[in-house]
Amino acid sequence: MSALYFILAVIVAYYVFKFSMRLLLPFAMKKLGEHLMKKAQQSQGGYSFYLYHRKSVL
Repeated sequence: MSALYFILAVIVAYYVFKFSMRLLLPFAMKKLGEHLMKKAQQSQGGYSFYLYHRKSVL
């Protein structure tokens, strides 16, 4: 009987985790995107990084 409760608890925990990720992931991805966009706007620009990297490689 104990094994049945354990299996039931694992299944319930899986579905609770799955449901909570479905609710929280869009919010987290939006925040991550906003953070990355803000970081990209504050930087000097992607092209200058490319030139710097290219000089260091050559």
